[in-house]
Amino acid sequence: MADAHAAAEIELRRRALAEPLGLPVEAVRFEFEARSLHLWALLDEVLIGCVLFYRDNERGGRLYQMAVEPSLQNSGVGRLLVQRLETRLRELGVHEVRLHARGPSVGFYAKLGYAAYDAPFFEVGIEHRHMRREL
Repeated sequence: MADAHAAAEIELRRRALAEPLGLPVEAVRFEFEARSLHLWALLDEVLIGCVLFYRDNERGGRLYQMAVEPSLQNSGVGRLLVQRLETRLRELGVHEVRLHARGPSVGFYAKLGYAAYDAPFFEVGIEHRHMRREL
């Protein structure tokens, strides 16, 4: 079933993250995905959310490609995914999580304890903010 969920993850990322910006699926693929932690939210064995984490130094790494089934956004799935990811990261000895938040998602991450730093920047054609949280 993991292969089916992996394929469903890519499809969810395409629909939730790339398609709204008119981007191809390649825009939501990263060279370090195979070396990243993938966490999935399932409902009756159907993938409804995902978040990835890539550890890039001793202290921590980057949360990326957070996606929730569009019809379930604002239902708490994303919050639970981030909280479960943070629990797992603490178990792995991670102390800092960084991310690039799309402008509309800054408030979501701020409510979860992430703080913006540095100036806004553009990525995939839209404004983002660097954010981080100490675990």
